[in-house]
Amino acid sequence: MKQRRLIAAVLAMGTLLLSSCRKDEDQAVLEAVDLKNESLNSFVDKNLSADEEAASLKNMTGGSVCGWGVYFSDCASITEDSETFPKTITIDFGDGCTGPNGITRSGIMYVHLTAPMDETGAIRTVTFENYQINSISVTGSRVTTNLGANDDGHPQFSREVNIAFTQNGSTFTRQFSSVLTWLSGYDTEECFDNSWMMTGSGTGTRPDGTVVPRVITSPLYYSHECGYIYQGVMQSTPPVGNITVDYGNGTCDNYATVTGPNGNTFTIELNP
Repeated sequence: MKQRRLIAAVLAMGTLLLSSCRKDEDQAVLEAVDLKNESLNSFVDKNLSADEEAASLKNMTGGSVCGWGVYFSDCASITEDSETFPKTITIDFGDGCTGPNGITRSGIMYVHLTAPMDETGAIRTVTFENYQINSISVTGSRVTTNLGANDDGHPQFSREVNIAFTQNGSTFTRQFSSVLTWLSGYDTEECFDNSWMMTGSGTGTRPDGTVVPRVITSPLYYSHECGYIYQGVMQSTPPVGNITVDYGNGTCDNYATVTGPNGNTFTIELNP
């Protein structure tokens, strides 16, 4: 009888261990969702930022050095509702417009400017109508304000992001407050010498409604030449514990290293 009870206890313990393994597997799925969110967010943010800068900062006549001519194909219709400020720039990509970088956009992006974006205090508000980047639908708004130069003479911009992006029926939302410091290229006509540093914090919301705090614990660095965040650390805090995304130490590539709550590390691509 005692032996039977011992066997039963061992079997029960095995069941608990299997249950724990299943929970670990379930948690791995949730972490994968967060990583997918991070990858999608990186892709969406990079392309929206490029569009906004092209439409509202350098060489707005659309020349080939920097501006509309670099980012937007001839299939995009670009209009302004006024020759003076404030004004709204409407970029209509129609049912689908593939740009020089191979990215296909559709729908409409509205860029409202209170003043030229190189003026301190100028505010840029970007909204969307039936807008997609490749297969990713984007809604919400992005508000950028010129804060003027910091003590080192670098222009700074605050950015308030409140967007949702949907792919394959799954919707992620992102609220993020950041400060972007323009490190190089601000006073040149070219785009390809531009580089920035970003700090900030906010939240990301999973498709199941779980809200995950996110904070930049080490400033993120991005350059136009590289095309990706190449340095810095982002930390998110889902219910299971901290997840860090390390973008590297300065080497340009399309990867980031992720460390989960259990200390395991693996690599993600920064494009979906």
